[in-house]
Amino acid sequence: MLALLLDPPWPPGKPTVKDVAKTSCFLTWTKPEHDGGAKIDSYVIEMLKSGTTDWIRVAENISLLEFFLKGLMEKQEYSFRVRAINVAGESEPSEPSDLVLCKERLNLPSAPRWLEVVGISRNSADLKWTAPERDGGSRVTNYVVEKRDVRRKGWQTVDTTVKELKCAVSPLNDGALYVFRVAAENAVGVGPFCELEDSVLAKDTFSAISLLSLTVPSTVCCYSHLHLLVLPPSRYSIEKKEKLGTRWVKCGKTSGPDCKYRVTDVIEGTEVQFQIRAENEAGVGHPSEPTEILTIEDPTGIPSPPIELHVTGASRDFLSIAWKPPQQDGGSPIRGYHIEMCEAGTEKWMRVNSRPVKELKYCVEEGVVPEKEYILRVRAINSSGESDPSDISENVFAKDSDCKSTTSVFLVPARRSQPLKSRRARVKCPGILQITMVAVQFFTMSFRSLLFSVLKHKRLQLFEYCKNNGSSLDWCTWLQRREAGRRIYVNMMSGENKLSWTVKDLIPNGEYYFRVQAVNKIGGGEFIELRNPVIAQDQKHAPDPPVDVETHNPTSSTITLTWKPPMYDGGAKIMGYILERQQKGEDKWERCNDFLVPVLSYTVRGLTEGKNYMFRVKAENAAGISEPSRNTLFVKASDAVDPPKVFLSGSLQSGLSVKRGCGICLDANISGSPYPQITWYWNNQMIQPEPLRKRPEKSLKKKLEKKEEEKKEEEKKAEGEVEKKEEKKEGEEIKEEKKEGEEKKEGEEKKEEEKKPEDEAAEPEVEEPDYPTINERLTIDNSHRGVSSIVIRESVRPDHGVYMVKVENDHGVASATCEVNVLGK
Repeated sequence: MLALLLDPPWPPGKPTVKDVAKTSCFLTWTKPEHDGGAKIDSYVIEMLKSGTTDWIRVAENISLLEFFLKGLMEKQEYSFRVRAINVAGESEPSEPSDLVLCKERLNLPSAPRWLEVVGISRNSADLKWTAPERDGGSRVTNYVVEKRDVRRKGWQTVDTTVKELKCAVSPLNDGALYVFRVAAENAVGVGPFCELEDSVLAKDTFSAISLLSLTVPSTVCCYSHLHLLVLPPSRYSIEKKEKLGTRWVKCGKTSGPDCKYRVTDVIEGTEVQFQIRAENEAGVGHPSEPTEILTIEDPTGIPSPPIELHVTGASRDFLSIAWKPPQQDGGSPIRGYHIEMCEAGTEKWMRVNSRPVKELKYCVEEGVVPEKEYILRVRAINSSGESDPSDISENVFAKDSDCKSTTSVFLVPARRSQPLKSRRARVKCPGILQITMVAVQFFTMSFRSLLFSVLKHKRLQLFEYCKNNGSSLDWCTWLQRREAGRRIYVNMMSGENKLSWTVKDLIPNGEYYFRVQAVNKIGGGEFIELRNPVIAQDQKHAPDPPVDVETHNPTSSTITLTWKPPMYDGGAKIMGYILERQQKGEDKWERCNDFLVPVLSYTVRGLTEGKNYMFRVKAENAAGISEPSRNTLFVKASDAVDPPKVFLSGSLQSGLSVKRGCGICLDANISGSPYPQITWYWNNQMIQPEPLRKRPEKSLKKKLEKKEEEKKEEEKKAEGEVEKKEEKKEGEEIKEEKKEGEEKKEGEEKKEEEKKPEDEAAEPEVEEPDYPTINERLTIDNSHRGVSSIVIRESVRPDHGVYMVKVENDHGVASATCEVNVLGK
């Protein structure tokens, strides 16, 4: 029988409050040091408002060590605490968190960009940089500039009150190598530093190439003055040096005093720098200051502007344009286009698309005011940035067009690069699906386009555009629909002189065919029908990237990542997340998880100890995969340094009493990094499990020998009695001889009786004990990390004493003891 001891868990760690906003915050905490002997089922969060004394329970059944809490009040201070729950009950509350004030979220500014040294001398350096990309929601007040001699590890503060985007650093030690860094500061604090990649040498440099050499002809010297003959450079010599090299190598000379030269003997991917020497008849001058280290690769830049921008259609509600791609992509593929619109006569350009347009056409809907005149332009985008704007379009009025006769008939999908080939035309965006249609008519009218947009699964907007030959006609339109799988059309609009109509009461994901007919005084034209059905469904996009990716609890082989969901899910539920890692010094990103992660945390395993890793996260929904999140900082895969700790539960610290025959159960909670070695002791003697030995039955040889000796003694006594009777008859002489014989017999009997107890006392020393030893009844369980337990089965009185557990790692030793008393039954 085992004595199981279950207690409520110990309190969790002190909560940490992060990402405090106006009405929400993010809480994290650590698990209790001791779980009470049972698995922790959940956690409970309690909240205390500033100025009150009552703790309010605000969240229950939390299975993770973090929680995003909503519903807080703006400008109110709060404190939080956490309880752990197992089968034995709730723990005591954790230590309360620090007070936090719910207000508009402010963050540290990002690091400044493009830090460079624009001037260097033997005792000073001039630095220049650009402002950070993000100010964290608060204006940047100043910059902090620091320097470091490469021979030292510590940074020295140069100035913490720099207001401009430049700074002069002094003093410097002549001939020493320095690196510099700068950080921005706002109302929240100092942000991350931007550090200079390469060190610079504090020395005086030449600001220009030595272009001239001076000679003094002996024939023009006199006592009062000296004539100097200045010879201009006749050509230039170009030298190069690889980044890891130490020698400058000549790579060419100019044919004359030209200041340009094309270097051709370079290898793609190498890093080199150049310097120039001037030459004339007097010799070669000093070298110029070397260029910065350059990587030999194809240059990239912004693309050229798009060309041939023209207007393809106009109405009171939208403007349609098309263009051709730029002639030069800047060495990087074109990612899309931005469209800008401006009211004619003004210079207030406004971007009309929120996401880059992939196609070479666009329909502007938002911001169009009827009867206004507009001009438009387009910019191309690649990895380096935006191009200059294209030439502006012709002026276009936002109004309906007149009718114009035509005689051709065909269907063309205007927002696809190829005609529809499948039987079904699925609307993939909630905007507008434009289909251009021209039909033979009996009258001077033709419909040039039909535009459909699905609104919340319930409405379908139909637009019609027409032109005439300059004279107005009385006309009207008929619009009909039918469901896919049916043959009968239903009138949706008839006899209306309108160019648009809203179709209501559509079934979500339903498939519909539409056709339209124009009628004038002469009669009705042919119905124009869509060849493929339209499916009523909302638009779906790939989601935005996840945000706030952070790393926690690094070990020699694992690192835990946490993040927050995207700000926009793309109109579809997030199915999961993809995690990627990159080892420092490598360019390849590797996927960390084989299957999508459905939660906001994940432990990456299989890392190499001592290596540095960077991580990023992508979100995935039914429409696709998002762009990656911002990369984390590099994190080293290594175990934390922590001395060992060990303690028994509260009830065991005061001792343990068990009845003889019951089991002795002792549990110890252990921590430390690296994980310590565990040893158990009983009365200062190390104990460890041993197999149960087989004990043979007691030998019967000694018992048989005893019985034989007893029989011999009885026989001797009987013979003695017979001899005594015969001696009485014989005489006194014979009696004396018998007496001597009897005395000898009695002496031998006494000796035999003295030997019997000695043999009996020696028997227990030869025999082995019948009951198993403590090591044979011992079981030690170290299978669960952080817990070590022992069980001694069928205890006996000799098992009492002091039991001790000792833990040891490279950083120390710790122990805990428990006195065990075994009682009688």
